[in-house]
Amino acid sequence: MLAAKDLGIKTTCFIHSWDNIPKGVQLVKADQYFVWSDYMKQEMIDHYPFINPKTIKVTGTPQFIPYFKEEYRIERKQFLSQFDLDTDKKYILFSGNDKTSSPNDPIYLADVCKAVMQINQKEDVYRVLFRPNPIDRNEGFDKPLQKYATILTEIKPEWFGTATFLWNQGGPSKKDVSLLVNTILHSKLIINVGSTMAIDASFLRKPTCYIRYELKNNYNWSVERAYNYIHFKIIKDIHPVFWIKDRNQIEKVLKNALENPEKTEKGRQQWVARVTKLPIDKTIERMWNHLIN
Repeated sequence: MLAAKDLGIKTTCFIHSWDNIPKGVQLVKADQYFVWSDYMKQEMIDHYPFINPKTIKVTGTPQFIPYFKEEYRIERKQFLSQFDLDTDKKYILFSGNDKTSSPNDPIYLADVCKAVMQINQKEDVYRVLFRPNPIDRNEGFDKPLQKYATILTEIKPEWFGTATFLWNQGGPSKKDVSLLVNTILHSKLIINVGSTMAIDASFLRKPTCYIRYELKNNYNWSVERAYNYIHFKIIKDIHPVFWIKDRNQIEKVLKNALENPEKTEKGRQQWVARVTKLPIDKTIERMWNHLIN
């Protein structure tokens, strides 16, 4: 970016994630900025008042486009058979965070599995899928994977550059894009701690549970502090997720989400409209038009 500026080459900065503006620190200036939505543009104006609003272009983000492309979708039976999964069962997806964002995720996963086993006592219906963070898989997950092997299956991401934990040297393959789309598409419910995956799930009209109860840990971290980050203001008034706020209420919340997904449908659609510019399939076209103009 600095070299381009010295050479008189125009530069564009694309905001990578929904939480980058309030959490990040700007290191270099660009000639223009591509943001996800009007909401994100206002965040840019609020946090970086020295940036000319005219240089902030609302384009949407291309990461959601695959959810609307048939080429990435696989029929349910074919997809599940790839992992030797029972097509007669219903699946709940637990998506893991990196160790820094949510170090207690292995315990949360174990708690969810325990609750699912309790639900299954009445009728053996549900299984749990686990998708770890692609380039920072917490080794603590091995324990619940072993303990709950009868109902829990890990679906490993297909990323390159995962041998070493370096955020800027890894990325998804086309195969993993399809894997992600179908893992959500063929699940009844998604569970995690404050992950963007809840937005992804909303595009496929799937409900999400956000875990929000504290656990004792050896880290300088708390789940409540995580949800107090500024970027969660975007959902405070629209209720797009089911909240698991009590360790003793996991089973109850899961049943509610599975049986009444429509309770958060309106909030999910409001979140989608607020977080990124619609329609999604025009995102690349909008970016290209700003670049050539």
